[in-house]
Amino acid sequence: MKILHLDAFTGFGGGQKRYTNIAEQLSAKNHELILVSRKNSEVDKIFPGKVYSSSFLGDLDVFSFFRIFQIILREKPDIIHTHSHQDHWIGGIVSKLFPTVKLVHTRHVDFKIKNNFINKWMYSTLTDCIITSCRAIKDTLLASFTDIPNFGDKIYPILTINPPKKKGKKGQIRKELNLKGEIIVSMVTRLVDWKGHKYLFQAIPLIIEKIKNIRFLIVGDGPYLHKLKEMAHRLDIEEYVIFTGFRNDVDNVYADTDISVLPSEMESPGVSIAESIFHEIPVITSNVGGIPEIVKDGYNGFLIEVGDAEAIAERVIKLINDENLYKKIKNNCRKWKEKKMSEKTPAEKIEIIYKKIINRSS
Repeated sequence: MKILHLDAFTGFGGGQKRYTNIAEQLSAKNHELILVSRKNSEVDKIFPGKVYSSSFLGDLDVFSFFRIFQIILREKPDIIHTHSHQDHWIGGIVSKLFPTVKLVHTRHVDFKIKNNFINKWMYSTLTDCIITSCRAIKDTLLASFTDIPNFGDKIYPILTINPPKKKGKKGQIRKELNLKGEIIVSMVTRLVDWKGHKYLFQAIPLIIEKIKNIRFLIVGDGPYLHKLKEMAHRLDIEEYVIFTGFRNDVDNVYADTDISVLPSEMESPGVSIAESIFHEIPVITSNVGGIPEIVKDGYNGFLIEVGDAEAIAERVIKLINDENLYKKIKNNCRKWKEKKMSEKTPAEKIEIIYKKIINRSS
């Protein structure tokens, strides 16, 4: 099969990490992968196939419509796979000019969509198949479009999490940051408001009242960086917080992390949560979206309610002070990892869906 991915997103987040991992596995099975993204985007550097660029300036970007039309003429893909609103809209319309090409859209985020004519047309008519990166997002889509007949039949929830490609080098991050015996709590995600960094920061003063020998790594980049630095200064926790910026060696971060935190206000599966558990790191995270499909409270981590800084502090302190509890949850992370690695991969599941919708019209 030849699969053409369209991605108008400007940054690099969990969605990009998920679909490039899946594309890499499909490429290894001799499928041909192509990407159209914004010029010089981060995803270009790791995508396992041919890369084209387009402007993606908006829903009325005539150049992008024409550009993608040309690429489809040249490449003759079997599948167009889109990942955000803008590329879904453009790819959906252009795909209808090619009757044999099927449009698949992955919904990576868990919030309701306005039920207007345009959105309803995109999801019901332009799209042959919808993949959601967890079951919670399928439920949200169904709640958004209650008036589309048999809408659920074209939605396939696939927990799009993959084991790390490699194991990190233990001690590398500690050496770089001059950390020796300190406990390391990491939060690995984009720096945007709804990821909940502020709730972790509100918890830190409560934690350091009890535990001084601790550091908090904020791994990632984004528009919220300046506000977070201001907040760290205001709360007088700058000594304990380390902003690492975007890291290509995130496996090394996990190798030296003792506890992982992600107190998001909304989330799909939460890539960093899955990665943490694959690295056998106990997690503390929000009871929202697709996270409960990965984390079982008290088993491989702890679930908290959104905004509960006191609960974050309590769980961090508990994990540090109760060695037996820490070991038990760490061991359960290993069991979860082994179970997931014995199942079909997301790439294998998506390959089956691709073949199903292609064969449907043949």
